[in-house]
Amino acid sequence: MKKYRVIIPLLSALAVLAVAAALLAPKYFKRTLSGKPVEQTVVDFTLAQSKYTPMLTGTGTAEFPPLQTDIANVFYTINPADGTVTYYETAATGLIPYKGTVQTADITVNCSSRNIPVKLFYIEQDQKVAGYGLFTAAPGKAPSDIFAYAFFKVTALPAAYGKSGQLLLIDFDKNNFWIKDKLYTEAFIINLNNPGAGPKSLTTDNSRTVDFTGASRSDWVLLTDGFLESLGNKPYFLSSRDYNLDRKGLISDILTAGPLKPPRVVTGILGLWARVAGDSLMYLKTTDDGFDCLKFNGKDEQVIKSFTGNYFEDYLQNGHHLLNKKTLVLTDLLTGTEKTLKDIPADSVRLFSVSPDGSRAVAAVPSGGEVPSTATQMLVLYNLETHTATTVTEPLIFSQSNANFCWIDNNTLFHLRPSDEEATGLSYCMVKVL
Repeated sequence: MKKYRVIIPLLSALAVLAVAAALLAPKYFKRTLSGKPVEQTVVDFTLAQSKYTPMLTGTGTAEFPPLQTDIANVFYTINPADGTVTYYETAATGLIPYKGTVQTADITVNCSSRNIPVKLFYIEQDQKVAGYGLFTAAPGKAPSDIFAYAFFKVTALPAAYGKSGQLLLIDFDKNNFWIKDKLYTEAFIINLNNPGAGPKSLTTDNSRTVDFTGASRSDWVLLTDGFLESLGNKPYFLSSRDYNLDRKGLISDILTAGPLKPPRVVTGILGLWARVAGDSLMYLKTTDDGFDCLKFNGKDEQVIKSFTGNYFEDYLQNGHHLLNKKTLVLTDLLTGTEKTLKDIPADSVRLFSVSPDGSRAVAAVPSGGEVPSTATQMLVLYNLETHTATTVTEPLIFSQSNANFCWIDNNTLFHLRPSDEEATGLSYCMVKVL
């Protein structure tokens, strides 16, 4: 789980415009990940030579990187300059413009005693809601002396949080702009059918203190998509409010929303991975030589699996799957079952993803070279049912800065890839994992 930093405040209008320009600049996409390099080629590679391209069932380009919504077959792009959101749906050979209705709503929320306005662009499909919006303190926007950036997401309201309305989530970390899986640090209940009702904070701010920026401390509410999707009938949420600010995302508690002083159900969990499993809670806790995956039924803790090593340094997390980078053992935290990935150098994987049903997986080894067309990457596509793997080794397979691996269905992988040999743009890829 990545470490989340406290938002740096008070950017001027010119600085915000510079941020938007940097996001759009070609060099933004040339950033590389740190890690063990794979063997480098000595001859310039061209995409026309790619052995991976013929494997793709769909590909294309978009003005901005497409990101998956909560609706598996629907993607969106967002313009960092003005916050305009465009929706796409999947077809056999790629993404096509969304055929449904895109609605808008103007919402203003109050955070740290500051009003933050946003225009939400949202769609509704099969009782699901997916919507996004962007606030930046640029000319023409309402001024804010604390917040210079806020990313908004609206989704269906979990039954545990209420009977009507939608859940509005906010991420203030501009470094997460192109990343699908965000950490949301404010949450409101809104009603898109009755905007006059106004947003209602999910939790009380009673006794909430401020950080050194003047903003209310940003670890009061900590929510992820995976945790929200697992909620049952109890309004749980995560928080690091009882720890020092520099411990945000490293240690947290599970609380219940509602009362003036939300009761702590579980304290001192490791990181931010937690799931509701029936009437129980599942989470991680530190041990003397590593950490345990625990299941708590309200009275007793049961150890599901024990791990050695450092969670943040030795492991990669994707949903409820945990990969040991050194041993390549893949563990389903909900069941404790293990599978070992193969055909890949140990301690080299930096990106991985598992399909929703756990039957397929992808592991990626980034390059360490400076020139994209001569820096070899490795992509391994796994069928975890048949224990078979397909390996591709060549430059320019996936974007090292924001590959955004996700799944359209249980055997169709979607990700981003450089669109040219200089890696100055991005294209998207759809590939069947057989």
